[in-house]
Parts: sequence; structure tokens; C-alpha cells
Amino acid sequence: MGNNDIWVYIAMGIGGYILYKKGILDSLLDKLKLPIPPSTSTPLPPTTVPTPTPSVPSTSPTPTTPTPLPPVSSGTVDQFGIRKIYPDGPGGTLTNFVPWKGTRNYSSGAPSTNSNEWNITNLPADFLDQEVTGYFLIQATSNDDLAFKLRGGRHSDSNASEGSCYDFGLAFNGGCRLRKEKPHPSYHPCSASCKQNIGSIKGKWIGMKAITYNEGNGVRCQMWADPGGLDSAGKPANRWVNNLDLLDNGSNCYQAPFLKRNGAYIQIRVDDTKSIQAKYLSGRGIKAASALAAQATILNYGYNYFQRRRPFG
Repeated sequence: MGNNDIWVYIAMGIGGYILYKKGILDSLLDKLKLPIPPSTSTPLPPTTVPTPTPSVPSTSPTPTTPTPLPPVSSGTVDQFGIRKIYPDGPGGTLTNFVPWKGTRNYSSGAPSTNSNEWNITNLPADFLDQEVTGYFLIQATSNDDLAFKLRGGRHSDSNASEGSCYDFGLAFNGGCRLRKEKPHPSYHPCSASCKQNIGSIKGKWIGMKAITYNEGNGVRCQMWADPGGLDSAGKPANRWVNNLDLLDNGSNCYQAPFLKRNGAYIQIRVDDTKSIQAKYLSGRGIKAASALAAQATILNYGYNYFQRRRPFG
């Protein structure tokens, strides 16, 4: 830069100072001021405070406590260690059940099914009042039932009246029923409600009893179940509950009660299963005279206890 340039800058600075002091510079700047173009930048969003998210309760199912089984019943037991509901009577104890397995073909056109039976075919003449017992392990996808047929005979079309009997049924879903077969194969429901559904009996050992005895001019019909089945040692749990009870008086179970046997059979039957096992089958003669007294004190288990519990499962 030359000396002349230096003097030019000095002169410009002195001139600008003078103009500033006189107020002339501000006036010139106002006249020369150009409008400021609007900003094209995107404005920032306003600051927001996030709303707290309320806590959501867990949807995990609340664990349930398994329904307790009835208490173990006390009293006299049979040769298998199974609790006797009623005392021994005429006819003794029979265990000579003959198994049968085959296919049922129905004249009605219903689909054929597999069938399992256990029969006693030669009951003593004095075998009338009876308590029939067994334990079963059923594998099935159907909902048939485990049937005990008492006070009847051979079930055949050639002698249909002999097949007349009391037919007790414990359904695979845990329900129960009572009906009369009279004559074979005509079924008539009785007015007996199931006191309690004990839950599915599939895939586990279950005990069942069917009982008939004469009471006055009628026949007492009872069904009992042991939802405890067999313990780890294969022994009866003996947690019996009375889940059906009816006095057939001639007006509530299709015609007159069967005060006498129609034949010399006890039959246990199960249809439409994948597989089935049976243990500890027996039929016992019981004392009708003692039955009423025994029923009045049938332990402190059974229906009253059962009423206070949810269905077993």
C-alpha cells in the first residue's frame, strides 16, 4: 500500500466521524435502508411436555388354587382297600367279572363304536340289594359315559324284558345320570339331578359306585364317585362323594320300581374310547335293614362337603 492510499483512508475516517457527529450519517442510512426479506427457515415446533402414560395392569392370569379333594373317608374297607358305603349282606362279595371287547353296530343307523364290558352273569339268588364298585382309567375324545347296569339280565333282542335294569352313568365330562332300560334297548330318564359335576374323568383314574336297595315300596338308587382315583402306589384314594341319590317310588323313574331282579347280571359298560383300564371291580350284597341307619351317618363327607366345593378338574 502506498502513502497516498494511507492518506485516503485517513480522510475517509475523519469525514465519516464528522458526518456521524452532525447526525447526517443516520439520515443517509435510513434513506438507504432496504426491507429485510421474511425468513424462509422452518420455525421450530413449540416445546411440549409429554403426558405421562398411565400404568396398565398386568394381563397375566391370576394363579388359581386347585380345588381340594374331599377328605379321605373312614370305615370298613373291602379286600381291595376300598371304603364300603353300606355293610355286607346276603349274596357275599363277587369279583368274577368277565371282560368283553368288541364293536357295537346299531340297527338305528348310528355310527358303530368300540365297546368294553365287564359282566357277572350268575348272581346268587339272594343277591338283590347291592353295591357295585370299580376304578377306571379312560382315554377318549368323545363324551360318552361309564355305565353300571344293576338288577337286570342279559341284554338281547330275543328276551328284551330280561335286559330291563337301572342304568347309572358317569359322563366323561363329570356329569351323572340315572335311567331305566325297560325293555332292552328302550331307555327312560329318571327325575334324578346330578348333585355335582366332578369335572372331566378322562386321562386319570376315577372310582365309581352304583348302589340299589329296597326301601319300603321303592328302590333307593345312588351313585358315588372317588375323584381322587388311585394314589401313586396304585391304592384307592377313598375320597368318595355321593353325587346322585333317588328313591324310585313309581312316579319319578318310569313306571314301577324294580323291587326284584329282572335277571342275574351285573354289567359295567363303556363305549367310544381310545383305551380303558379297569381295576378292583366288585359287586357286594348289602343289608337293606342296615342301609337306612348307615346312610344317616355316612361319614362327614359326601354331599354336604361336596356342596361347599367347586367342581373337581
